[in-house]
Amino acid sequence: MLSLSLPLVLLTRAAIISAASLPISSRQIQNDSPSTQPTYIACVTDAKISSLTSSVAIAATSRKECSTTCAQHDWEIAYYRQDTSQCFCSPASDYPTSDEVVSAVDELGNCRSEDDASVEYLRSPYTLSKCYLYLTPPSPTTNLTTSSPLSCLDSCNTTSVAVRPELDTASDQFVYECGCYDGVVGVGQVADCGYGAESVYARI
Repeated sequence: MLSLSLPLVLLTRAAIISAASLPISSRQIQNDSPSTQPTYIACVTDAKISSLTSSVAIAATSRKECSTTCAQHDWEIAYYRQDTSQCFCSPASDYPTSDEVVSAVDELGNCRSEDDASVEYLRSPYTLSKCYLYLTPPSPTTNLTTSSPLSCLDSCNTTSVAVRPELDTASDQFVYECGCYDGVVGVGQVADCGYGAESVYARI
C-alpha cells in the first residue's frame, strides 16, 4: 500500500486543471489529434509509483478513465493501479526503465489486479497488437536501442514497431531494443507481455 508520505500531490478533478500548466515535454500534441491515442507500454510493480518525480494523482475508477483524463490535460504517461484505483499523470521523463517491467497476465498487456500498475503512453502513433517470446523474419528495417520505450514509438516512422525490454550485456545496462518494420512484423510464439518479450505495435 502507498503511504501518505509519498512526494506526490493529490488533486481533485477541479484542481487538476492547474496541473496542466506544469512543464512537460516539448513534444506536446493536440488532444484531438486523430493519429495518436493511449497505448500500453508496460506493467510495473507498484513500487515504481513512489519513484515518480513530477506526477500528480487524480481520481479515476478505471484504466481508461485514468488515461483519458491525463491525456485531456496534456500529460504524456498514465500510471494506473487497479486494486486501489490510483491514477497518476506523468511527463515523458517518468517513463519506466526496462528493469522495472514485470509480466502482464496475457499477450494484450493486461496487468495483474493486485500489486502491479499499468503504464500507458498517451500520445502514441501506434497501438499494441500482441506480445511474443520471439519474432520470425522478416528482419526490421531499422534497429535502435534506447533507455525509454517512448523513444521507440516516436523514432520509428514505419508500419509496425517491436519493443523489447532487456539487459544489454555489452554495456551492462537495462534498455529497450526497438525494431522498425516497413510492413507486417513476422509472427512468433505468443507470450505474456513483459520483460524479455517483444511488444508488437501497429500504426494507427
